[in-house]
Amino acid sequence: MSKKILWGCLLYLLCIIGLTACRDQQPTEEQTVLMTIDGTSVDQKEGRLYLELIRRSYERRGGTEIWSMSLHGRDSSKTAEQNALDSLIRTKIMAREYDQERLTAQDLRNIELSIPQMIDEIGTDHLEELGISEKELHAYMEESYRAFQYERSMTFLPGSMEESLNEEVENRFIAYAVADQDTYLQKVRMDWIMLYTGEWIEGNWVSYPASQKQEKQKKAEDALARLEEGGSFALTRNLFNEEDVAAENPVLTAGVVQSEWDGIFYQGQIDEDAAQTIFKTPAGETTGIIETPYGYMIVYVDSFSPAGYADRIEYNEQLKRAREAYRTQLMQTLSEEQREAEYDRLLQDAEVIINDEVWNRVLEAAD
Repeated sequence: MSKKILWGCLLYLLCIIGLTACRDQQPTEEQTVLMTIDGTSVDQKEGRLYLELIRRSYERRGGTEIWSMSLHGRDSSKTAEQNALDSLIRTKIMAREYDQERLTAQDLRNIELSIPQMIDEIGTDHLEELGISEKELHAYMEESYRAFQYERSMTFLPGSMEESLNEEVENRFIAYAVADQDTYLQKVRMDWIMLYTGEWIEGNWVSYPASQKQEKQKKAEDALARLEEGGSFALTRNLFNEEDVAAENPVLTAGVVQSEWDGIFYQGQIDEDAAQTIFKTPAGETTGIIETPYGYMIVYVDSFSPAGYADRIEYNEQLKRAREAYRTQLMQTLSEEQREAEYDRLLQDAEVIINDEVWNRVLEAAD
Protein backbone atom coordinates (compact mmCIF):
# COMPACT_ATOMS: atom_id res chain seq x y z
CA MET A 1 0.00 0.00 0.00
CA SER A 2 1.36 3.46 -0.86
CA LYS A 3 2.48 5.76 1.93
CA LYS A 4 -0.18 8.30 0.97
CA ILE A 5 -2.94 5.70 1.29
CA LEU A 6 -1.41 4.36 4.51
CA TRP A 7 -1.42 7.81 6.10
CA GLY A 8 -4.93 8.35 4.77
CA CYS A 9 -6.05 5.25 6.68
CA LEU A 10 -4.35 6.52 9.83
CA LEU A 11 -6.03 9.93 9.51
CA TYR A 12 -9.34 8.14 9.08
CA LEU A 13 -8.79 6.44 12.43
CA LEU A 14 -7.65 9.68 14.06
CA CYS A 15 -10.43 11.89 12.78
CA ILE A 16 -13.37 9.50 12.54
CA ILE A 17 -12.71 6.89 15.17
CA GLY A 18 -10.05 8.48 17.37
CA LEU A 19 -7.73 5.49 17.44
CA THR A 20 -4.52 5.72 19.46
CA ALA A 21 -1.65 3.62 20.66
CA CYS A 22 -0.56 2.78 24.18
CA ARG A 23 1.82 5.26 25.75
CA ASP A 24 3.72 3.34 28.37
CA GLN A 25 2.10 -0.07 28.37
CA GLN A 26 4.29 -2.68 29.99
CA PRO A 27 3.19 -6.26 29.25
CA THR A 28 2.99 -8.59 32.19
CA GLU A 29 4.41 -11.52 30.23
CA GLU A 30 7.13 -11.49 27.63
CA GLN A 31 5.07 -13.53 25.18
CA THR A 32 2.50 -10.71 24.85
CA VAL A 33 5.05 -8.19 23.56
CA LEU A 34 4.18 -7.50 19.93
CA MET A 35 7.15 -5.22 19.28
CA THR A 36 9.66 -2.92 20.87
CA ILE A 37 10.46 0.59 19.62
CA ASP A 38 13.78 1.80 20.96
CA GLY A 39 13.37 -0.59 23.86
CA THR A 40 9.77 0.40 24.74
CA SER A 41 7.41 -2.57 24.66
CA VAL A 42 4.10 -2.59 22.79
CA ASP A 43 1.51 -5.13 23.91
CA GLN A 44 -0.29 -7.41 21.45
CA LYS A 45 -3.67 -5.94 22.41
CA GLU A 46 -2.68 -2.74 20.59
CA GLY A 47 -2.06 -4.70 17.44
CA ARG A 48 -5.44 -6.42 17.77
CA LEU A 49 -7.17 -3.07 18.20
CA TYR A 50 -5.48 -1.53 15.16
CA LEU A 51 -6.23 -4.58 13.07
CA GLU A 52 -9.89 -4.55 14.12
CA LEU A 53 -10.38 -0.90 13.20
CA ILE A 54 -8.44 -1.09 9.95
CA ARG A 55 -10.60 -4.01 8.85
CA ARG A 56 -13.75 -2.10 9.75
CA SER A 57 -12.56 0.93 7.78
CA TYR A 58 -11.98 -1.29 4.73
CA GLU A 59 -15.45 -2.79 5.00
CA ARG A 60 -17.01 0.67 5.24
CA ARG A 61 -15.53 1.49 1.86
CA GLY A 62 -15.95 -1.81 0.04
CA GLY A 63 -18.31 -3.96 2.09
CA THR A 64 -17.46 -7.53 3.03
CA GLU A 65 -16.84 -8.19 -0.67
CA ILE A 66 -13.57 -6.29 -0.34
CA TRP A 67 -11.91 -9.39 1.11
CA SER A 68 -12.28 -11.14 -2.24
CA MET A 69 -10.57 -8.26 -4.05
CA SER A 70 -6.97 -7.40 -4.78
CA LEU A 71 -5.55 -4.05 -3.64
CA HIS A 72 -2.51 -2.84 -5.56
CA GLY A 73 -1.84 -6.37 -6.75
CA ARG A 74 -1.98 -7.82 -3.24
CA ASP A 75 -4.57 -9.79 -1.32
CA SER A 76 -6.75 -7.22 0.48
CA SER A 77 -6.61 -9.01 3.86
CA LYS A 78 -2.81 -9.06 3.73
CA THR A 79 -2.84 -5.37 2.81
CA ALA A 80 -5.07 -4.58 5.80
CA GLU A 81 -2.82 -6.56 8.14
CA GLN A 82 0.30 -4.73 7.00
CA ASN A 83 -1.55 -1.42 7.15
CA ALA A 84 -2.52 -2.03 10.78
CA LEU A 85 1.04 -2.88 11.78
CA ASP A 86 2.55 0.07 9.92
CA SER A 87 -0.06 2.47 11.31
CA LEU A 88 0.68 1.37 14.87
CA ILE A 89 4.40 1.97 14.39
CA ARG A 90 3.83 5.31 12.73
CA THR A 91 1.53 6.57 15.47
CA LYS A 92 3.99 5.73 18.22
CA ILE A 93 6.98 7.25 16.43
CA MET A 94 5.14 10.43 15.49
CA ALA A 95 3.54 10.82 18.93
CA ARG A 96 6.82 10.91 20.81
CA GLU A 97 7.88 13.92 18.71
CA TYR A 98 5.01 15.93 20.19
CA ASP A 99 5.58 16.58 23.90
CA GLN A 100 2.65 15.72 26.15
CA GLU A 101 2.95 19.11 27.84
CA ARG A 102 2.07 20.82 24.56
CA LEU A 103 -1.50 19.51 24.78
CA THR A 104 -3.89 22.33 25.67
CA ALA A 105 -7.01 22.14 27.82
CA GLN A 106 -9.05 22.06 24.62
CA ASP A 107 -6.93 19.18 23.31
CA LEU A 108 -7.64 17.22 26.48
CA ARG A 109 -11.37 17.93 26.15
CA ASN A 110 -11.28 16.71 22.56
CA ILE A 111 -9.66 13.49 23.72
CA GLU A 112 -12.28 12.98 26.42
CA LEU A 113 -15.11 13.57 23.94
CA SER A 114 -13.64 10.99 21.55
CA ILE A 115 -13.55 8.15 24.06
CA PRO A 116 -17.33 7.40 24.03
CA GLN A 117 -17.20 7.33 20.23
CA MET A 118 -14.43 4.74 20.34
CA ILE A 119 -16.38 2.65 22.86
CA ASP A 120 -19.47 2.78 20.63
CA GLU A 121 -17.39 1.84 17.59
CA ILE A 122 -15.76 -1.21 19.13
CA GLY A 123 -18.36 -2.16 21.71
CA THR A 124 -17.85 -2.62 25.45
CA ASP A 125 -17.90 -6.42 25.21
CA HIS A 126 -15.30 -6.49 22.47
CA LEU A 127 -13.02 -4.08 24.36
CA GLU A 128 -13.24 -6.39 27.35
CA GLU A 129 -12.40 -9.32 25.10
CA LEU A 130 -9.32 -7.42 23.92
CA GLY A 131 -8.42 -6.70 27.54
CA ILE A 132 -8.52 -2.93 27.06
CA SER A 133 -9.67 -0.82 30.00
CA GLU A 134 -11.12 2.69 29.71
CA LYS A 135 -7.95 4.06 31.28
CA GLU A 136 -5.85 2.36 28.61
CA LEU A 137 -8.24 3.62 25.96
CA HIS A 138 -7.65 7.16 27.21
CA ALA A 139 -3.90 6.62 26.96
CA TYR A 140 -4.27 5.27 23.43
CA MET A 141 -6.36 8.26 22.45
CA GLU A 142 -3.91 10.75 23.84
CA GLU A 143 -0.97 9.22 22.02
CA SER A 144 -2.90 9.14 18.76
CA TYR A 145 -3.86 12.77 19.24
CA ARG A 146 -0.24 13.74 19.79
CA ALA A 147 0.74 11.94 16.58
CA PHE A 148 -1.97 13.84 14.73
CA GLN A 149 -0.90 17.17 16.23
CA TYR A 150 2.71 16.56 15.26
CA GLU A 151 1.58 15.87 11.69
CA ARG A 152 -0.33 19.15 11.66
CA SER A 153 2.60 21.07 13.13
CA MET A 154 4.84 20.18 10.18
CA THR A 155 4.25 22.99 7.69
CA PHE A 156 6.19 23.44 4.48
CA LEU A 157 6.19 26.64 2.45
CA PRO A 158 6.50 26.45 -1.36
CA GLY A 159 9.80 28.39 -1.50
CA SER A 160 12.10 26.32 -3.67
CA MET A 161 9.09 24.30 -4.86
CA GLU A 162 7.76 27.24 -6.89
CA GLU A 163 9.60 26.39 -10.09
CA SER A 164 8.68 22.70 -9.99
CA LEU A 165 5.09 23.63 -9.18
CA ASN A 166 4.82 25.85 -12.25
CA GLU A 167 6.40 23.18 -14.42
CA GLU A 168 4.03 20.48 -13.17
CA VAL A 169 0.98 22.70 -13.77
CA GLU A 170 2.12 23.48 -17.31
CA ASN A 171 2.72 19.80 -18.04
CA ARG A 172 -0.74 18.91 -16.73
CA PHE A 173 -2.50 21.40 -18.99
CA ILE A 174 -0.23 21.42 -22.06
CA ALA A 175 -2.69 19.22 -23.96
CA TYR A 176 -5.43 21.83 -23.46
CA ALA A 177 -3.15 24.64 -24.61
CA VAL A 178 -2.68 22.97 -28.02
CA ALA A 179 -6.07 21.25 -28.25
CA ASP A 180 -8.53 21.86 -31.06
CA GLN A 181 -11.33 23.55 -29.11
CA ASP A 182 -13.91 22.93 -31.84
CA THR A 183 -13.28 19.17 -31.64
CA TYR A 184 -13.21 19.12 -27.83
CA LEU A 185 -16.41 21.15 -27.61
CA GLN A 186 -18.49 19.15 -30.07
CA LYS A 187 -21.62 18.22 -28.14
CA VAL A 188 -23.72 15.09 -27.98
CA ARG A 189 -27.08 14.75 -26.28
CA MET A 190 -27.32 11.18 -25.08
CA ASP A 191 -28.55 8.67 -22.53
CA TRP A 192 -26.55 5.73 -21.22
CA ILE A 193 -26.51 2.43 -19.37
CA MET A 194 -23.44 1.86 -17.19
CA LEU A 195 -22.36 -1.43 -15.59
CA TYR A 196 -19.26 -1.15 -13.42
CA THR A 197 -16.55 -3.82 -13.23
CA GLY A 198 -14.91 -2.38 -10.13
CA GLU A 199 -15.19 0.40 -7.57
CA TRP A 200 -13.24 3.22 -5.98
CA ILE A 201 -11.59 2.32 -2.68
CA GLU A 202 -9.45 4.90 -0.88
CA GLY A 203 -9.13 6.89 -4.08
CA ASN A 204 -7.98 3.95 -6.17
CA TRP A 205 -9.90 2.01 -8.79
CA VAL A 206 -10.11 -1.64 -7.73
CA SER A 207 -11.28 -4.12 -10.37
CA TYR A 208 -13.63 -6.95 -9.48
CA PRO A 209 -12.54 -10.58 -9.82
CA ALA A 210 -12.96 -12.17 -13.26
CA SER A 211 -16.17 -13.97 -12.23
CA GLN A 212 -17.89 -10.68 -11.30
CA LYS A 213 -16.69 -9.06 -14.52
CA GLN A 214 -18.26 -11.90 -16.48
CA GLU A 215 -21.54 -11.35 -14.63
CA LYS A 216 -21.48 -7.67 -15.60
CA GLN A 217 -20.69 -8.53 -19.21
CA LYS A 218 -23.64 -10.93 -19.26
CA LYS A 219 -25.93 -8.20 -17.93
CA ALA A 220 -24.67 -5.81 -20.62
CA GLU A 221 -25.38 -8.44 -23.27
CA ASP A 222 -28.88 -8.97 -21.85
CA ALA A 223 -29.52 -5.22 -21.92
CA LEU A 224 -28.33 -4.95 -25.53
CA ALA A 225 -30.45 -7.94 -26.59
CA ARG A 226 -33.50 -6.31 -25.03
CA LEU A 227 -32.81 -3.10 -26.98
CA GLU A 228 -32.24 -4.98 -30.24
CA GLU A 229 -35.62 -6.66 -29.77
CA GLY A 230 -37.24 -3.23 -29.73
CA GLY A 231 -37.26 -2.58 -26.00
CA SER A 232 -37.47 0.99 -24.72
CA PHE A 233 -34.08 2.49 -23.86
CA ALA A 234 -35.57 4.28 -20.84
CA LEU A 235 -37.10 1.08 -19.44
CA THR A 236 -33.96 -0.94 -20.15
CA ARG A 237 -31.91 1.76 -18.44
CA ASN A 238 -34.12 1.49 -15.34
CA LEU A 239 -33.54 -2.26 -15.25
CA PHE A 240 -29.78 -2.38 -15.80
CA ASN A 241 -28.11 0.99 -15.20
CA GLU A 242 -25.80 1.38 -12.18
CA GLU A 243 -24.98 5.10 -12.44
CA ASP A 244 -27.48 7.94 -12.88
CA VAL A 245 -25.16 10.83 -12.03
CA ALA A 246 -22.88 11.87 -14.89
CA ALA A 247 -20.43 13.61 -12.52
CA GLU A 248 -19.88 10.28 -10.75
CA ASN A 249 -19.18 8.35 -13.94
CA PRO A 250 -15.42 8.35 -14.73
CA VAL A 251 -16.14 7.54 -18.38
CA LEU A 252 -17.98 10.88 -18.70
CA THR A 253 -15.51 12.97 -16.69
CA ALA A 254 -12.22 12.14 -18.41
CA GLY A 255 -11.63 15.73 -19.56
CA VAL A 256 -11.16 18.77 -17.32
CA VAL A 257 -13.77 20.92 -19.06
CA GLN A 258 -17.29 19.62 -18.43
CA SER A 259 -20.57 20.55 -20.11
CA GLU A 260 -23.02 22.32 -17.81
CA TRP A 261 -26.09 21.23 -19.81
CA ASP A 262 -28.04 18.25 -18.48
CA GLY A 263 -27.72 15.24 -20.75
CA ILE A 264 -25.28 17.03 -23.10
CA PHE A 265 -21.57 16.17 -23.12
CA TYR A 266 -18.49 17.58 -24.82
CA GLN A 267 -16.51 15.11 -26.87
CA GLY A 268 -13.36 15.99 -24.91
CA GLN A 269 -14.87 15.15 -21.53
CA ILE A 270 -15.70 11.56 -22.50
CA ASP A 271 -13.16 8.73 -22.30
CA GLU A 272 -11.36 8.85 -25.65
CA ASP A 273 -12.16 5.31 -26.82
CA ALA A 274 -15.80 5.62 -25.77
CA ALA A 275 -16.07 9.03 -27.46
CA GLN A 276 -14.84 7.62 -30.76
CA THR A 277 -17.63 5.05 -30.73
CA ILE A 278 -20.30 7.51 -29.59
CA PHE A 279 -19.46 10.20 -32.16
CA LYS A 280 -19.45 7.63 -34.97
CA THR A 281 -22.94 6.46 -34.06
CA PRO A 282 -25.71 8.19 -36.07
CA ALA A 283 -28.19 10.34 -34.17
CA GLY A 284 -31.24 8.36 -33.13
CA GLU A 285 -29.34 5.08 -32.82
CA THR A 286 -27.79 3.05 -30.02
CA THR A 287 -24.19 1.93 -29.75
CA GLY A 288 -23.23 -1.64 -29.08
CA ILE A 289 -21.52 -2.55 -25.81
CA ILE A 290 -18.61 -0.18 -25.21
CA GLU A 291 -15.90 -1.72 -23.03
CA THR A 292 -14.21 0.97 -20.92
CA PRO A 293 -11.57 0.85 -18.16
CA TYR A 294 -14.43 1.09 -15.63
CA GLY A 295 -17.01 -1.25 -17.05
CA TYR A 296 -19.49 -1.77 -19.86
CA MET A 297 -21.52 1.05 -21.39
CA ILE A 298 -24.37 1.28 -23.88
CA VAL A 299 -25.28 4.72 -25.22
CA TYR A 300 -28.35 6.07 -26.99
CA VAL A 301 -27.29 9.01 -29.19
CA ASP A 302 -30.04 11.61 -29.46
CA SER A 303 -28.32 14.41 -31.40
CA PHE A 304 -25.08 16.26 -32.09
CA SER A 305 -24.30 19.98 -32.16
CA PRO A 306 -21.15 22.05 -32.79
CA ALA A 307 -19.39 24.33 -30.33
CA GLY A 308 -20.87 27.78 -29.80
CA TYR A 309 -19.51 31.08 -28.51
CA ALA A 310 -20.73 30.37 -24.96
CA ASP A 311 -18.96 27.00 -25.05
CA ARG A 312 -15.61 28.65 -25.82
CA ILE A 313 -16.04 31.20 -23.04
CA GLU A 314 -16.93 28.44 -20.58
CA TYR A 315 -13.99 26.33 -21.80
CA ASN A 316 -11.46 29.02 -20.90
CA GLU A 317 -13.13 29.82 -17.57
CA GLN A 318 -13.16 26.18 -16.52
CA LEU A 319 -9.52 25.76 -17.52
CA LYS A 320 -8.54 28.74 -15.39
CA ARG A 321 -10.37 27.35 -12.34
CA ALA A 322 -8.97 23.88 -12.95
CA ARG A 323 -5.39 25.19 -13.12
CA GLU A 324 -5.78 27.00 -9.81
CA ALA A 325 -7.34 23.94 -8.15
CA TYR A 326 -4.62 21.67 -9.52
CA ARG A 327 -1.90 23.99 -8.26
CA THR A 328 -3.42 23.93 -4.76
CA GLN A 329 -3.71 20.15 -4.87
CA LEU A 330 -0.13 19.84 -6.08
CA MET A 331 1.14 22.01 -3.23
CA GLN A 332 -0.63 19.73 -0.79
CA THR A 333 0.84 16.66 -2.47
CA LEU A 334 4.38 18.05 -2.36
CA SER A 335 3.92 18.96 1.30
CA GLU A 336 2.71 15.43 2.01
CA GLU A 337 5.80 14.07 0.29
CA GLN A 338 8.00 16.22 2.53
CA ARG A 339 6.12 15.02 5.59
CA GLU A 340 6.64 11.43 4.43
CA ALA A 341 10.35 12.14 4.07
CA GLU A 342 10.39 13.42 7.65
CA TYR A 343 8.62 10.28 8.88
CA ASP A 344 11.05 8.07 6.93
CA ARG A 345 13.90 9.87 8.67
CA LEU A 346 12.35 9.27 12.10
CA LEU A 347 11.66 5.63 11.24
CA GLN A 348 15.23 5.03 10.07
CA ASP A 349 16.56 6.46 13.34
CA ALA A 350 14.30 4.21 15.41
CA GLU A 351 14.99 0.58 16.33
CA VAL A 352 11.77 -1.34 15.68
CA ILE A 353 11.78 -5.05 16.50
CA ILE A 354 8.61 -6.99 15.67
CA ASN A 355 7.83 -10.34 17.29
CA ASP A 356 6.45 -12.27 14.29
CA GLU A 357 5.20 -15.11 16.48
CA VAL A 358 3.04 -12.76 18.56
CA TRP A 359 1.81 -10.94 15.45
CA ASN A 360 0.76 -14.25 13.90
CA ARG A 361 -1.19 -15.04 17.07
CA VAL A 362 -2.92 -11.66 16.77
CA LEU A 363 -3.92 -12.47 13.20
CA GLU A 364 -5.19 -15.92 14.17
CA ALA A 365 -7.24 -14.46 17.04
CA ALA A 366 -8.84 -11.95 14.68
CA ASP A 367 -9.94 -14.60 12.14
